Amino acid sequence: MSKRKRKKRISPASVNPPPKHLDTGTVWTIVGVGLGVLTGILGIAGVIRVLVAVPLLVAALVVTVWALGKSEYTSKLPQRTRGVLLATAGIAYCLASWPAVVTLYHRDFPEPSFVFFQPTVVAVDNPKRWLFGLRHRGPESLSHVEVIWTDKAEPFTPDRRKVWTYLDIDPEPRTRAPFLKQFPWITPDVNHEHYTVDFTFKGGTQDQDLRIELVSDKWVTATRVRGNDRQVLLECRDPEFPNGLGYDGVTTSCWPDFPKGYQPK
Repeated sequence: MSKRKRKKRISPASVNPPPKHLDTGTVWTIVGVGLGVLTGILGIAGVIRVLVAVPLLVAALVVTVWALGKSEYTSKLPQRTRGVLLATAGIAYCLASWPAVVTLYHRDFPEPSFVFFQPTVVAVDNPKRWLFGLRHRGPESLSHVEVIWTDKAEPFTPDRRKVWTYLDIDPEPRTRAPFLKQFPWITPDVNHEHYTVDFTFKGGTQDQDLRIELVSDKWVTATRVRGNDRQVLLECRDPEFPNGLGYDGVTTSCWPDFPKGYQPK
């Protein structure tokens, strides 16, 4: 009797054996991922700024996705499957990098904290008596705030200027009225009001220019707040505010509410 020959079982691994060493595409994939991780670590550690970290992260993303497509582990996959894999890898890379980018951005470009005055109402018993409310913008408290309030009405007299101090001014709470503090002021010319406010506090200075005009029996306002480096922190102008008073071209309206948040110029 002749012996029957047994057929050898052929495993998938023997048909397409995995590479015995890391191919170039796989190596560059690892390099791309490593570059992204290293960039995030250096950025959070403060070694590099966000303006340097973002281009490096983009370069790492491009290298990673390109190299992953060239890897022997993915090059033999069907084209559609490989495309889905690369797109998924790119999206995952972006989602993983986004928190680090946001953290670096807020560290390198922190939102400034500042204060300003906003006109609220005119007293019923005295049409020349305004009530001004103090507002706060930004995440940080300001301490030892000295305020120099100047009414620019002509002719200038010593009583047109007032100086006082706040020990601390905290960010506006959401559960209370928006005006942290209020104070009254009587101006000699209610139709054309012009005030300047100089703020000095621990760690910085700022100034505010505030104008109020009576136009067709309606109060209109314009104001500008500048920080330490003369950068505009807040700027607004009501549509009916007259031209020629230093606010031409400003399109943000002050009413019904002053601009919310930091508006860099």
